[in-house]
Amino acid sequence: MSNFLTSSTSPPTETGNKAKAGARYFGTFAAGAATIFMAVGSFSPDQQQQILASAHVMYQSTHDFVGAAASIWYIVFPVVALWLGKVGVDSSGFKTMMDKIFAAAAAGDQAAAITIIKAAAAPQIGTKAIINPLLSNADTPATVAASVSDLPPQVKEDVR
Repeated sequence: MSNFLTSSTSPPTETGNKAKAGARYFGTFAAGAATIFMAVGSFSPDQQQQILASAHVMYQSTHDFVGAAASIWYIVFPVVALWLGKVGVDSSGFKTMMDKIFAAAAAGDQAAAITIIKAAAAPQIGTKAIINPLLSNADTPATVAASVSDLPPQVKEDVR
């Protein structure tokens, strides 16, 4: 099943990743708002009035407690929501994702370290061989070795 947002013949881009993350955040927000509206809409008019009255009581209680500062939440909540959305979108950038994987590998996460080695050893990006005595094992490609002498013969020839 193809999805017009994710199916693409071109490689992913930083901007594309961020746009998709932004669309996910917006979709989550819209779905949450629609759920609340539909849930309230499913109640009888009397129940809806009770819910709105309770919401007004909660607002008035907050207003009485914090005073005029309660009105600033109309400004603060959207700003905080936009900022959190930006943080989420920024976290989908290539550099940020790689930084997280590298930090996990540096902290001892073997799966993260192997992921980095596999990506770096990919022949699609021109890698001929990687020498890494700590991560040359069955989980890594044949082009990852503990020393040059451990490389397969055809890789040794390419490296020289």
